[in-house]
Amino acid sequence: MRSVRWIWATSLALLGGLGGVLLAPGLIATLVSLYPTTLPRMAEIGLDLRGVGVAAMATLLTAVLMAIPLVRATMRATTRGTTRGGQMQGRQGDRAIGGRSDRRLTRVLVVVQVSLSVVLLSAGALLTRTFLSSASTDVGFDHAGTLVFNISPASSRYPTPEALQVFSDQLLGEFARVPGVRAVGMTQFLPFSPGMWGDNLARVGTHDQAPNLPDANLQFISPGFPAALGLTVAAGRGFAEGDRLGAPLVAMVNETVARRWFDGAPVGRRVVVNDQTWEIVGVLSDKRHASLTELPRPELYMPWNQFGRAGGWVVIRTDGSPMSVTPAVREALQGVDPTIAITRLWTLDATLAQAMAPERFRATLAAALGGVALCLVVIGLYGVMAHTVARRTREIGVRLALGESPARVGQQILRGAFGLALGGVAIGVGLSLLLAPQLQSFLSDGLRASDPLTMSVWSAGLILIGVASAIVPARRASRIDPIAALRES
Repeated sequence: MRSVRWIWATSLALLGGLGGVLLAPGLIATLVSLYPTTLPRMAEIGLDLRGVGVAAMATLLTAVLMAIPLVRATMRATTRGTTRGGQMQGRQGDRAIGGRSDRRLTRVLVVVQVSLSVVLLSAGALLTRTFLSSASTDVGFDHAGTLVFNISPASSRYPTPEALQVFSDQLLGEFARVPGVRAVGMTQFLPFSPGMWGDNLARVGTHDQAPNLPDANLQFISPGFPAALGLTVAAGRGFAEGDRLGAPLVAMVNETVARRWFDGAPVGRRVVVNDQTWEIVGVLSDKRHASLTELPRPELYMPWNQFGRAGGWVVIRTDGSPMSVTPAVREALQGVDPTIAITRLWTLDATLAQAMAPERFRATLAAALGGVALCLVVIGLYGVMAHTVARRTREIGVRLALGESPARVGQQILRGAFGLALGGVAIGVGLSLLLAPQLQSFLSDGLRASDPLTMSVWSAGLILIGVASAIVPARRASRIDPIAALRES
């Protein structure tokens, strides 16, 4: 009997492991396709024999550990309950196998399943809400119909700021003449792309002193950059062609800076950055720069030509498809300087889609794990209740024979499932609150990892699902024939 049960448990584990190996390539390919294209060494991701070996060993170990209680119960039943011919009594032996400690272990495992499901499903719901919120987030600029690429002119060809200024004027002028181009601009840092330069600033006429100085992201832009990116001048003026080398230093700020440090009226005020004084001449609308879940940061803009900037991002707004102007743009660049190559050419739509990829991946992964956990909860609760009914068939038959109503018998089974689900939910809510600080950094602004609505919905849902999974065993218990149950005992 012991060897049969060992073989049965091991066979089930092997079949489950084999099914996992067969599903693994498709699942890996799906997860990789959902992850951002910047994932390191993406081409090397696949099913590894060493990983399969570790998974196989873990599967066998799990089968052995799970079979130990059953084998121990079988040994106890064999020792205690034998017939005159040396054979175990059928029904009594079966009941002995389902001992109290083994039943307690089974219920504990179900409670653990429910609690982990609460954690995974709540996290999945919050991450999904973050992804949906990101998809509808106003990024502050118009990303449709915009082509972006990077150029890096050689310093040997343009050794002075004056030479770089002549080059950028000529290049942007050629790009602007390309048919289908509406606006052209240059910048150091592109939204949702790596890199940003931050520094402290001091407001002239205030008591700003280190180390409590305001800080902002600093960015050099050409006069056409706001129109190319779809930003609006909220106050004052934008940069003009006269804001170049030798002219008075001017700057623009975004609305966050204007509201936070200048009471909404920064135009005409001056700031000191790196021992240079800049006069604020305009305010640009806010935009999200680092991520979709992060609110706009303070930004200070400076004219591209006042420092004779070298390489950077070119932003071209088009009337139609951005990629349709690519050949003409390449030709214009070659006409100005044939030694410069275009790199990292894509559209702002693609940039935004890539910025959303981490949220999409996390939401999909958490939702998938939560779905698997939910299936395990249903199977576990159904199995426990079905086993309870089978083990207590004689007891239920006696109760029915003594006049207890079938409805009351069924309600008792449902109450047992309710208790298991409620206990798991209570533990799961506690775990969710404990892990909330780790999850918060992945959520959009304004969404709390300890969101009571999300936890309440999934907690109530899991309790209902747990009770529903016991309906079939409860109906089976209420329909037991008392005479047949007593006869089989």
